[in-house]
Amino acid sequence: MGLKQEEIAQIQSKSWELDCCRIKLACNSSTESFEGPGYIKSTSDGGLSFKLYCTTGVKPWQGIIWWAERSGKLIPPEKCYRLIATDVHGRLWEAENILPDHGGALVEENTAIFGRIHTALKSTNTIEWPQSESSLDFICFGKYEIPCNTVTKKYEDRNGKPVEIGGAIDAAKFNVSDFNFSMANKDGRFVINIIAKNSALIDEHAEFKVAEALMFVLGKPINWTVLNKAAKNTETTIIRPIRYSKKSIYSPLRFAPKNNDYAKLYIQYFNYIRRPPDKSMWHPMSILLHRVIEAQQSSIENRCLILSVAIEGILLNSLPDLAKPTDNFLEQLSNVKDALNNLQMADDLSNRFIGTVNSMTKASASDKLRELLKLKIITDQEFKTWKSIRNSSTHPEKAFFDDFEEAFDNFNIMLTMCYKIIFYCIEYSGLYTDYSGTYPTDKKFES
Repeated sequence: MGLKQEEIAQIQSKSWELDCCRIKLACNSSTESFEGPGYIKSTSDGGLSFKLYCTTGVKPWQGIIWWAERSGKLIPPEKCYRLIATDVHGRLWEAENILPDHGGALVEENTAIFGRIHTALKSTNTIEWPQSESSLDFICFGKYEIPCNTVTKKYEDRNGKPVEIGGAIDAAKFNVSDFNFSMANKDGRFVINIIAKNSALIDEHAEFKVAEALMFVLGKPINWTVLNKAAKNTETTIIRPIRYSKKSIYSPLRFAPKNNDYAKLYIQYFNYIRRPPDKSMWHPMSILLHRVIEAQQSSIENRCLILSVAIEGILLNSLPDLAKPTDNFLEQLSNVKDALNNLQMADDLSNRFIGTVNSMTKASASDKLRELLKLKIITDQEFKTWKSIRNSSTHPEKAFFDDFEEAFDNFNIMLTMCYKIIFYCIEYSGLYTDYSGTYPTDKKFES
């Protein structure tokens, strides 16, 4: 009992309204709750709101209590409410972290309580699903530029029979292990469909892994609004407020047609962030990439700083054993430390020496980059650019940039290096776009 097509169209046009026989607001930290009939609807800005007509009584000063608990503070989860609603079709809906309000009417019955749903509205229902397969369906409103490799045939009804009248390459299809992917732009929507041959593969956070891998390949966030998940006789529908984002970075493979390489790149990243499998909502590598994308509305100095830090984070998190000090190296460091302890010197000077030696027991980001330079994963230009940007942004002895053209060039050089480090992590071999020169060019990467 997922969403009907007309409901999806209403959400897209921001005119969706769902009548509910019962809405309950339950406090996270107490037994306090409010119940009554009401509705959930779209707002003019693409968000979600609710209104319930409370039949269980509301204190006249309840609105003041809510206001006082929130004023000037980050609101802790225990001050929030959980929404549970049953609509006229019998579907059960839930939403977390609700901050209710009411119109201030000083009556104890039939008081209207309203608020916004900031996170997501979720419905889980039992269905007949005999197949061993499971599926995920995403709907994003707006158009996404994707590398298409499949023809969609067009038909016309003639005398009650469908007749093929043409076709267009407007969809992308590929396989990832036990997953079949299909993506296309249609009717102002970007639709993603994933079929898993084994229902167990659609785990709790599968939808985030799908979106993360697409974010990496396309260089922009995937702002899905409707998600439908079907597996093991259970269907889950999630609706989120409509979000549009124009923030993006150059994608790792910019020029089409590179369909096989796009698919290979997606497959490698998707498989990587799901190992061993990863149970977190977002993989650390995706979080760092997302920060780089989010920074694109900031100054070029901030973009360079965040990208340089993200590269360091990827090196330390994803390549912990790269350039790891040998036992012989650590033994020599220990001897140096003993010698320093035996020297007669001021405590502050001794502490600085000892601190420097201790920092050498682990490989730094620079150490790891030097190792990647030896392996010919990155270039000397990329390494020197990262080092100069990282040092000057962290220890700004002078203005960050005197030449903004140089600043944008440095960002593109570091972005290319960042992608190559990720390719090395995910064991990708294939085409990529090099942004370090005067003009972007496609090159071959060997893992």
